[in-house]
Amino acid sequence: MNQRNEWRCRSCQALLGVARGAQLDVRHKLAHYLVRGRVTAVCRRCSTSNEMTTEVLASAMKTE
Repeated sequence: MNQRNEWRCRSCQALLGVARGAQLDVRHKLAHYLVRGRVTAVCRRCSTSNEMTTEVLASAMKTE
């Protein structure tokens, strides 16, 4: 079972994406991205830069 975690802006709490295990689901209007690894996004609401690392990359970085 995949764990679902919301990725929210650190300033205004707007929803930026949803992490499901090693994959991050990011949507905006007609665009839909499924990404893995380290992701940076600018909040559409407040223009704050936000960064997230998905689980697989985070656990690999801990072992190095």
